[in-house]
Amino acid sequence: MMASLKRWESLFAGYAQRAVDGSRRPSSAHLLDHCRRVWRRCKALSRRVGGDPEVLVAAAYLHDLARHRGLVVHGKASAKLAKPILAKEGFPSEKIPAVLSAIAVHDYQTPARMRKTVEAMVLYDADKMDVFGAIGVKRHILYFYHDKREKATAADNIRILQRKWGSLHLKESRKLARKDYEYAVDYFRRLGRQEG
Repeated sequence: MMASLKRWESLFAGYAQRAVDGSRRPSSAHLLDHCRRVWRRCKALSRRVGGDPEVLVAAAYLHDLARHRGLVVHGKASAKLAKPILAKEGFPSEKIPAVLSAIAVHDYQTPARMRKTVEAMVLYDADKMDVFGAIGVKRHILYFYHDKREKATAADNIRILQRKWGSLHLKESRKLARKDYEYAVDYFRRLGRQEG
């Protein structure tokens, strides 16, 4: 199993990188390093709550394929792009629906009730956890100032962090991310006082 996971990871990381490379304006907050962190979190969460590692490695690396096409709500479009990749690369056909489902419902805007499988909940939480901590602060800055080219206040960023924290499905996610969440909120509180 470990050898096949490494193989899938390498293969799907290549597709994630090609999505970035092929974009005229890739999302700088959703590059390959983001996919790698999502995969690491998926592994950590799945050790605690279960889930198929092969489904999760594919979903972690392919979940943002359409994000680099300028779509903010991109889960369904990313799943559509992932489907032929999975088929072409010989991914186990019985697992493809679980990968596509997890990708399709990973957007923040998708109602929580749509994430019915453990893999969908793990992918969602692992993805949202990447807005916390020092990396999360960096991603907020990249997203608002570079990608969207607009200014978000410190208070705006705190509200986003609180919404993402409140949307996590799994108590294990909160345990793993609490310090990073508190760090990011504290950073933007300090920033707000200094901007003041």
